[in-house]
Amino acid sequence: MTEAPLFAYGAAALLGVISHIAYFNRSEHHLYATRYMQLLLLTYSLGAFLLTRLNDQPLPSALSSMALLTTSYLTGLYASLLTYRAFLHPLNKFPGPLAARLTSLWLPLHTQRSQAYKTVHRLHQQHGAFVRVGSNELSIAHPDAIPLIYGFGSRCTKGDWYDSDKPLTSMHTSRDRAYHDARRRVWGGAFNDKAVRGYETRVQRFSASLVRQLGAFGGGAVDVSAWFNYLSYDVMGDLAFGKSFGMLERGEEHFAVNLLNEGMQPFALMLPAWAFRLLAAIPGAAAGYWKFIKYCSDQLDERMKTKPEDPDIMSALVEPLKEKQLTELELKMLQADSRLVIVAGR
Repeated sequence: MTEAPLFAYGAAALLGVISHIAYFNRSEHHLYATRYMQLLLLTYSLGAFLLTRLNDQPLPSALSSMALLTTSYLTGLYASLLTYRAFLHPLNKFPGPLAARLTSLWLPLHTQRSQAYKTVHRLHQQHGAFVRVGSNELSIAHPDAIPLIYGFGSRCTKGDWYDSDKPLTSMHTSRDRAYHDARRRVWGGAFNDKAVRGYETRVQRFSASLVRQLGAFGGGAVDVSAWFNYLSYDVMGDLAFGKSFGMLERGEEHFAVNLLNEGMQPFALMLPAWAFRLLAAIPGAAAGYWKFIKYCSDQLDERMKTKPEDPDIMSALVEPLKEKQLTELELKMLQADSRLVIVAGR
């Protein structure tokens, strides 16, 4: 091997270190995970092409050279990243598994059957009220932290996990305080005194249906958990979109419930935001998630074409945009809020 390739590999590794210090270690990058992967593949392919054209290297040799250069760059990048997380990160003063310092994939890798709460509980039993569970994540189990984090005037903001659905942004997932406050005022119209009083008679109708269905068992054994689940979904469907799922009437789950559970499964993996977005971008890897997103959008489209006799939650959300040509941003806002309505009623 000549000196030139050795110099090139060293330069690539140095570039990796510099890119971490000067770029990746500043601000957030989880929204661009897919773009970074695409850029890496594009650079690899373009580099191999240029080596074959400008340096007259055979294609296998060019691919091998680019593989080594890419590996050198990533080695420098991750060496700098891991060094920072292991020795220089501000969260290093908090206890937790050593591997959790290095990667936010530690928790999902140690979570079985979507029971991360058990893993986190064991960590708190071992390390106390403050535990580092990821490279940039801290789990807090202390009552005094609640008003500091969630109280009025708190300086804390939502983490990058709330960007998992971008560009869909609901009131719940918005990390922009001004946007959240504006949407909260709109949502407030769906839960003022007049609206809630209107919901009461509708809830009573479903409650009476539940009592009748349970009475039909004649005192025999019954899975009340399932029936209460039917009640909550039927109420949610009626109050949200002006139509129930008919689960109390049929005594069985609606297909949308299975779709909801399937669509929420990727979140149970506890993946960091960048990894979740990469997973969702892989065709077929998160099919249930995308089916659920489409279902929510379809419900919104159907609801916007009708006007229920009795106002529902979506009435308050749609009213400010009535008789208006929706922009793409406004449509995605409503799609995200329709998903919030369904998930919140879960």
